[in-house]
Amino acid sequence: MMESWRNIEIDKVVLKTKLKDPTKEPDKHFYYVDVSSVSNTLFKIEEPNYLTGKEAPSRARKLIQSEDILFATVRPTLKRIAFIPNELDGQICSTGYCVLKADKTQVDPLFLYFSMLPDYFMERIEKLQRGASYPAIRDSDLKSQKILLPPLLEQRKIAYVLSTVQKALEQQGKLIQHTTELKKALMQKLFTEGTKDEKQKQTEIGLVPESWEVVKLGNAVKIKGGFAFKSEEGIPDSNTQLVRMGNLYQNKLDLKRAPIFYPDNYPKEFSNYVLSEGDLIMSLTGTMGKEDYGFTVKVPKTNKTLLLNQRIAKFEIIDDTINKDYLKQYFLSRVFLNRLYKTAKGTKQANLSSNEMKSLFLLKPQPKEQIEISNTLGLLECKIEIYEQKKQTLSNLFKTLLHELMTGERRVNEIEFKALNKEYKIKEMPLRMAAED
Repeated sequence: MMESWRNIEIDKVVLKTKLKDPTKEPDKHFYYVDVSSVSNTLFKIEEPNYLTGKEAPSRARKLIQSEDILFATVRPTLKRIAFIPNELDGQICSTGYCVLKADKTQVDPLFLYFSMLPDYFMERIEKLQRGASYPAIRDSDLKSQKILLPPLLEQRKIAYVLSTVQKALEQQGKLIQHTTELKKALMQKLFTEGTKDEKQKQTEIGLVPESWEVVKLGNAVKIKGGFAFKSEEGIPDSNTQLVRMGNLYQNKLDLKRAPIFYPDNYPKEFSNYVLSEGDLIMSLTGTMGKEDYGFTVKVPKTNKTLLLNQRIAKFEIIDDTINKDYLKQYFLSRVFLNRLYKTAKGTKQANLSSNEMKSLFLLKPQPKEQIEISNTLGLLECKIEIYEQKKQTLSNLFKTLLHELMTGERRVNEIEFKALNKEYKIKEMPLRMAAED
């Protein structure tokens, strides 16, 4: 720790906050920040509730002002931490938060906010939790924690760097959201109107472009189920891995999610369940009422041998006029999914039957138009993937800088801002800050 830095309790650098009872003004509207209003990935308030005083819950009692910091004391390890923006000045938050108001003569508000985000800080908080089913800490527990406090000027520089990266990270999230919404809207249009602006005809499933066919899925593809592999037979450090329900996450194949490996010298009869690059697979089980099943993935290139586990279906095209990329996009469309979900059986757990899926309808444009549709949607998928990769890169950068700057491992004037800006393409990077005294 540098000589100019202090190790000080949070309570010594914050001011008293106030309570306010909105029920005393029953007709007045206000924004209420409850525990679910804060994102624990972006560490910001996303959806405050807009209420009248008479609608206010009993926990709506803490006054918040701009530049205050919220720290959820109920289930604190969920990291519901937020910095109050100007537009929420004078509003109300839940008593489930500790509200911290920085004493600006000692600590920069943004610096205080960032002080509570590192993993090492949360590890200390975790040890203070009380209660098993509803773990919580007291406001005094949080305020008793010590933080490293550099001089004010260095605090502001650190906060500026971290907030710049944080804003870039948030911007990537918005790009992903907007592009995903665009893809959904375009899918709806393409799978109902096509690409040729042609006349429509009435079919069993409603109006479709005149040149399109409507066929039974079972006449276009063969649906093959996976095998009930016993997970307890799995071994570590093998090159053979089971593809299970949990690996088909939001229409992506994530082999890092709870991997189970199988012996490389598996029995010959299991070879029927080996997946190849480009295979189309779908999850068949989920939660009734939730859209966590019907995920469709095209198996990417991998050095692993992948075995198809039970409750996942593989689709083999038997109609050579069907384009595989088109079929994948069709499976991802609301046109198909809305019908698919109606076939699910069960009360709590949804189960899709491969036999019943065969009777679902498949929209079949001419091969050339199938390619046009899949290429158009594939371009948007590529954009989303690029944005997600950059978001992950920025997330890693933020986490590294957060730890190094808040502990003094790395000083602000050691950061090559120009190189950082060039590598990560972060707008408005404070290039001149390193030269400040």
